[in-house]
Amino acid sequence: PADKLSSQQAGHTVRARAILGVLESLGHEIIHVEAADNSRSQAAVSTYRSVVKKLIPRPIAVRMRDMARVAYSKHHATRLTNTVRQHKPDVILETHIAYTLAGKIASEETGVPLVVDDLAPSWEEEQQYGAGAKELARSTHCEVTTQASILIAVSGAIRRLLIEEGVPEQKIITINNGINADFFNLDVDGAALRSELGIAPEEAVIV
Repeated sequence: PADKLSSQQAGHTVRARAILGVLESLGHEIIHVEAADNSRSQAAVSTYRSVVKKLIPRPIAVRMRDMARVAYSKHHATRLTNTVRQHKPDVILETHIAYTLAGKIASEETGVPLVVDDLAPSWEEEQQYGAGAKELARSTHCEVTTQASILIAVSGAIRRLLIEEGVPEQKIITINNGINADFFNLDVDGAALRSELGIAPEEAVIV
């Protein structure tokens, strides 16, 4: 995983920051353990993008990428497991990333329940980014969903897809994606700009 929670604007990091922020505001103690917050992770991503991706045929390159992601997740699992043993949290909350086994391994090793947020079907990675190790994607997804106590879907549609794929229905809860209303000023009058752009008052505009 190459996304840093503190700086990236990808949807899953925005969601993770929001959820952790709310939990902290409610008085819960949060211990951050980020796979991307590591020079080894950043170096691996840089090497793949600048060397492997450019010089090696794509089918081989993406397979190497996917296998490396599993290997790195197992390396990260050691750090996560040590942190769990040190702080003894009530739960491990992990944002789902394809090919990642860190939370699953740490939960197995320590007995602390695993909650996986933003869970997607196993085929989503292949559909969006291409997958070189399809069987590995399915097997790691199965391992994670089997170990987890709670699996969180971001919509009813995702929940239905997960159930169709065989994920146990009783484990899945839905916490919909949303917005932070503090980012929006509802008192701003957009009439002048609508007129300038030729947008009728009753037309909905999504940017």
